[in-house]
Amino acid sequence: SGPAVHDGQDGSDALTAFLHGAQDGQKFLGILLLGIALSQGRQDEQTFLIPFWLMALCAGSMALGTGMGGRRIIDTVGREMVRLGPREGLASDLGGGGCLLLATLLGLPVSTTHTRTAALLGAGSTSGRRIDWSVARSIALTWVLTFPGCFTLGCAVACQVALTGHPILALFAAMAAGVCSGFVTAFLQTRLGVESIMAGIIVNTGLYTINLAVMGFSSTMSLVKTDTVFSLAK
Repeated sequence: SGPAVHDGQDGSDALTAFLHGAQDGQKFLGILLLGIALSQGRQDEQTFLIPFWLMALCAGSMALGTGMGGRRIIDTVGREMVRLGPREGLASDLGGGGCLLLATLLGLPVSTTHTRTAALLGAGSTSGRRIDWSVARSIALTWVLTFPGCFTLGCAVACQVALTGHPILALFAAMAAGVCSGFVTAFLQTRLGVESIMAGIIVNTGLYTINLAVMGFSSTMSLVKTDTVFSLAK
């Protein structure tokens, strides 16, 4: 019935939100903990406590990113790529949530976004809904074309700011740089009407030059004897 489906969607949405943190949040924590361990010169495999500030930082960053871009993502995958009814939506939620839960219990890292998108496509295909495969293809290519440039930009900015003696500021500067590059991509798509694939190509190509400029047109940057957030966490 209608109310039962909506109640089921509320529960499955809550499960997906929890598993989003259990999957993607753990990836961020793992990278940061690896950096802390390397800065401490640790080579053992023993478990150590995760600092609360690190958990709060990851949770806050994920919440901020979801809050800023969540509506646009919903419009793209839930309206432009495929439109699902309440029952198909619940099936998609349960399918995607079940896969995320199983992967989490088995300790397998997967992407929440990829899983949920695949679940939407699967529910749409089996229910006979019309799927715009060009949108799905654009989403896949945007993932491939945008992330490498944004990651490199954040790393370059963080290194430059850390070299000035401000390791904490370097962390937030890297986040701001990644957000700015994302805003440029979104502006090209939503305001100028540029196709998502072309917007990703334009931004990634531009970031190649910008990253080199931020790094002083050098292919490497040395942080030896430079304080970073990892060394401060010792």
